[in-house]
Amino acid sequence: MKKTFLLGVGAQKAGTSWLYQQLKKSEDFANGFRKEYHIFDALTIKECKSFLTQTQKRCRRLLDSEFDTWSQSPDLKALTFYADTNNYFCYFEKLLNESDANLVADITPSYSGLSSETLSYIKKQFAKRGIDVKVIFIMREPINRLLSALKMHFRRKGLTIESEPIIKEMKLSIGKNWETLRSNYRETCSNIIDVFDEQQRCFCFYETMFSPGEMLRIFDFFGIDASCVDVEEMVNHTPGIIRIDKDSMKIFEENFTDRYNFVKSNFNGDIHDLWMMRIDEITAKTSTAAPKSVCNFWHPFRAIRELY
Repeated sequence: MKKTFLLGVGAQKAGTSWLYQQLKKSEDFANGFRKEYHIFDALTIKECKSFLTQTQKRCRRLLDSEFDTWSQSPDLKALTFYADTNNYFCYFEKLLNESDANLVADITPSYSGLSSETLSYIKKQFAKRGIDVKVIFIMREPINRLLSALKMHFRRKGLTIESEPIIKEMKLSIGKNWETLRSNYRETCSNIIDVFDEQQRCFCFYETMFSPGEMLRIFDFFGIDASCVDVEEMVNHTPGIIRIDKDSMKIFEENFTDRYNFVKSNFNGDIHDLWMMRIDEITAKTSTAAPKSVCNFWHPFRAIRELY
């Protein structure tokens, strides 16, 4: 079977960490030293330069540690990739050659902002080494995606997860480059289609990817068995349900109209309907009644994952 490099390009908070955890369980997958390498975003996207500078700072701190610590440092390895991207490609080539596995991966959500030129460069460099490249892009309803991202941010900062500050931060995020980078689904899909043939690309959706049929489709695309998958496993889960008032929700919906239109025009219409249901689930109601679960119809074998 041909050796394959899997390029995961997001979206952020769309199940990429969960997917990586499932891949790690497979004997057909050769796991590298991290899930997200952040090489090509840091080198080519202005909003992602900090991934390089942060790595450099951590490597400087290694000077105060023992040499054995240096040799084991993933940051030092990453720094060699930044210095010469040929080291990046050679690393994955070696990883495949030294194992019986057929698949390796770099699943970096902010790669959603990579240009078609950068994607083409990655594809060509692996092709020189006899390695096929496949790309997966997972989309998620953009309001829920942004909400989930900010909940995670609040959690990491030790802030209380409450509706008012979260909604305020969501409004401040609208139109910011860092947010657009992670939710411009039209641009990301277009760049992928420009570079990768149909059999080399997989578009899927967070709202349906945990169903048995969809998971089989995704892992068949990877070329590995799906028996390792645990759809009940929760990864990077941030507890806390946020309800968004109707006025604020209207602002968010208007901001993401182009995303909804893109999905409605280019993918199964059921996805658009699911997205509208997801929006309804997190919209504050005047009634005090508990919201109904409306998404179980697409996955009767499993309770709804946490809304965000």
